[in-house]
Amino acid sequence: MNIRFPIRSVLAEPVVSLQMLMDLKPGDVIPITISGDVPVMVGNDRLGCGTVGTSNGFAAIQLTSITRIDEGFAA
Repeated sequence: MNIRFPIRSVLAEPVVSLQMLMDLKPGDVIPITISGDVPVMVGNDRLGCGTVGTSNGFAAIQLTSITRIDEGFAA
């Protein structure tokens, strides 16, 4: 039970024009919109969804749902 797994979440995937991409410089801001629930991934598999917030002063995700193995989580 001491095997470690990387967990990640995709908070946003903004799309910008090629011109904006080419014009970016340090200090520029790329606006994003974070939806209510964001996917929480273990490797390439979806663990579930969660809500973005903070915990003890750190960014955090509170799990709102977990994908069961029989619902498509690859074992």
